[in-house]
Amino acid sequence: MKALAKWLCAIVVVFSLTGCIESKILIKVNTDGSGEIVETFLMSKEMLQMMAGLSALGEEGEEPEMPDLLDMDKLKEKTGTMGEGVTFASAEKVSTDKAQGYKAVYQFSDINKIMINQNPDENVPQPPAEGEDEPVKEFITFKFAKGTKSKPAVLTIINPQKESRQEAVAPDKTAPISDQEAMMMDIFKETFRDMKIDVAVEVNGKIVKTNAEHVDGRRVVLMELDFSKIVENEEALRTLAMSKNESLENTKAVMAKIPGIRVELKDKVEVQFK
Repeated sequence: MKALAKWLCAIVVVFSLTGCIESKILIKVNTDGSGEIVETFLMSKEMLQMMAGLSALGEEGEEPEMPDLLDMDKLKEKTGTMGEGVTFASAEKVSTDKAQGYKAVYQFSDINKIMINQNPDENVPQPPAEGEDEPVKEFITFKFAKGTKSKPAVLTIINPQKESRQEAVAPDKTAPISDQEAMMMDIFKETFRDMKIDVAVEVNGKIVKTNAEHVDGRRVVLMELDFSKIVENEEALRTLAMSKNESLENTKAVMAKIPGIRVELKDKVEVQFK
């Protein structure tokens, strides 16, 4: 969530945000290994307006326009980062009372060649700055073996590897909260309250066996993060607010302990279906 953090460094000085982003990725897999990727991404209109205003600081002229997240060229370019054989199928604008964004559909012929970035940071418009690093990418990969009349198809989902940096560690509950921690917790709480990140895999068939922790019918939930629950948990809020990690993978263990949050912690998840 690096790009988002850059914007927040500028925004929180003068604003208190309510709501942020909603990211959903659903990978649908057929019994022959083909399928489609459905990505839905929304940002709060309030934040988009603030981004537009900050981008136009020091410039005279017309009132700045909100960034249009439905950028067809950019969405088509994303096929190059999803793996070999991915094609862009369609995209449409999505708008609610408080947020706007897009729903995009991609198709693929071989799940073995697919890479899905679970970190929605790449979808956030980048702030005007030079010499900045690219957003952190956290790829989920797959291995697939077709089934036969007597054997089910086997899909292996491989979660991103944790970074070499230390994972987020829960704070000492007996230690008092410092002024810096309290400030960061307040910022984190107000900024990320309505943020949601979902990643799931849905098979086109009946699941006959799996070691997945969270299964809804034909769907395996890899990540279901509702930050409204996270920010109400003081231990998790304190940990995440002070963490220097930029990846979701390094903070999953902390999030998984929160009631109502569903996170797959296994490095590899196997799904047999037919």
